[in-house]
Amino acid sequence: MTAATVQAELRAAVEEVAAAFDALPSSLQERIGEPIRYGLDAEVEAATAADDDERALAAIRAWRRHWLATFEEASR
Repeated sequence: MTAATVQAELRAAVEEVAAAFDALPSSLQERIGEPIRYGLDAEVEAATAADDDERALAAIRAWRRHWLATFEEASR
């Protein structure tokens, strides 16, 4: 695995979460707030600096799951 793979996975996760957020009604968007990346970015940077691509990918996947689950729950 490479840093390019991590960056591609990060880009795909951000695009997927952004699209899911955009698909929500504006009332839900306002209630939820924009998906936050600060913790994700810090973890991915730390994992990349430690040369731990698996850790970076795990952080990206957890972030994606969190936000998609948040959107799904809010839509109920």
